[in-house]
Amino acid sequence: MYDPKNKRFKNVEGFTDFPSPEKLDGTGYYYSDHKMGCAGGMWGSELFYIKNFKAVATARIYIVTCHKEDYETGVFIYDIQGKKEKLTARLKSVPLKYNDDSDYFMDYWGKNYKKFE
Repeated sequence: MYDPKNKRFKNVEGFTDFPSPEKLDGTGYYYSDHKMGCAGGMWGSELFYIKNFKAVATARIYIVTCHKEDYETGVFIYDIQGKKEKLTARLKSVPLKYNDDSDYFMDYWGKNYKKFE
């Protein structure tokens, strides 16, 4: 990221922790989009912003569709405050109107990012 104060590019600490980041248009937020495991049956996304060249997560979504003893299926939405995460919502599945997890992440974060400021 460009640092206008020092007139050079500077690494953003923690940015690589958020795979495939996308900027939320008209906001200071980004969201990630990544597969997590369970033979392709788990996806994740984090809502984050950049402050003082550090990426800071404020929320997380897990989508779990695989049926294993270790995992509950559904959509799990967490609020992140520092190192603490609190489950704030749970859905049985991604609503049918979405073609895939990426569409859901983009739409959900675009409509709900203010809940996690």
